[in-house]
Amino acid sequence: MPLPSVSTPKYELTVPSTKEVVKFRPFLVKEEKILLMASESKDQKQVVNALRDVLAGCITSENKLDVMTLPTFDLQYIFLKLRAKSVGEVSELTVLCPKCESVSPAEIDLGDVEVTFPEGHTKEIPITDEVGLVMRYPTFEMMESQKNADAENIESVINVLSMCVDSIYDKDNIYTRKDYSDNDFKDFVYSLTQSDLTKMQQFFDTMPNMEHELKFMCTKCKEQQSVVLRSLDDFFTSDSAMSR
Repeated sequence: MPLPSVSTPKYELTVPSTKEVVKFRPFLVKEEKILLMASESKDQKQVVNALRDVLAGCITSENKLDVMTLPTFDLQYIFLKLRAKSVGEVSELTVLCPKCESVSPAEIDLGDVEVTFPEGHTKEIPITDEVGLVMRYPTFEMMESQKNADAENIESVINVLSMCVDSIYDKDNIYTRKDYSDNDFKDFVYSLTQSDLTKMQQFFDTMPNMEHELKFMCTKCKEQQSVVLRSLDDFFTSDSAMSR
């Protein structure tokens, strides 16, 4: 006689970048082990791959998300909501007081955390009256390329910018990435002016992000203080010093 199976609850969330509603289940003990092992490795790429593997297994919607192409902020947000339903809505952490620099305990309700879309942000970048670009949000790998890009090396900068162009349009056609090579898109970006590149940089500077102001009572100076949590680590690890 087989052992009984345990049913898991189902939840829904809205993917920030696409507004698509997806169903998910909490992660299981075997999946938590994957996350813990990746975290202990201190290897950022291994951690991201573990997050993707767990998300792929926990998303139960018929139309599966392509976790490999998820923007970084989508990946972080979905995992945060997944963790809240798997471990608990409240995360306990310690934070650094921006005034006296002492450490105090704090709690955050993960259900209150949302992705912020800055006012005026757009994926569409007009180049001329007839020609423009539609950008795509960078994945973790693209973000790493951007961090490592040498601002003095034009080739490095163009590589990063062209990777995030999703399509090019004019008054007659839309030219999508699936129909052209990476080099085709790179050559197009090379044909732009410095002013056009500045417009593209604005897309990165105003990208959505998972940012949350956490207010807490400092145990030393006895005053209410606040820090801003921005990365996934900030929501779970100790001594966040992201002061406002």
